[in-house]
Amino acid sequence: MKIENIHYSDHAKELINSFPKGILLLTKYKENINIMTIGWCLLGYMWNRPIFQTIIRTSRFTFNLIGKSKNFSVNVPLKDKMKEEILFCGTNSGIDINKIKKCRFTISNSQLIDSPIISNCDLFLECKVIAKLPIENINGDNSHENLSDNHFHMMYYGEIVLSYIKGGNR
Repeated sequence: MKIENIHYSDHAKELINSFPKGILLLTKYKENINIMTIGWCLLGYMWNRPIFQTIIRTSRFTFNLIGKSKNFSVNVPLKDKMKEEILFCGTNSGIDINKIKKCRFTISNSQLIDSPIISNCDLFLECKVIAKLPIENINGDNSHENLSDNHFHMMYYGEIVLSYIKGGNR
């Protein structure tokens, strides 16, 4: 796979426009790898560093892995491809199913972190977790579907240590 290193903001528009459609986060701890569809994301600059923020529910398999690995890759398919795979990875747990095998993903080593990338995607961010913040319901209203079972979320701040795009997508 031919890749080109880019500045994290070079394709910010494509990245941000992909959030509502879902993008793929991959994390690895020891031999455990999990892929999760994410859509609650922010791209920005904090503490003099480029930052990718995402929110993960504390009951998810990915929550346990990312808490131990302290790194993750962000994998973005461009041109509206991989819709079925994004849906599948967002509705199935990696505890029960090998999502890599089921979706026929090709996994490649990342360059600076332990969590690999999904080569089937086009745009990649390698992130190291530098902070996390629990998201708690402060108004006592648990009627929202994402808060109804008291499983709240953790916001992860990942420093973008490297970003690149697959050749031909620039």
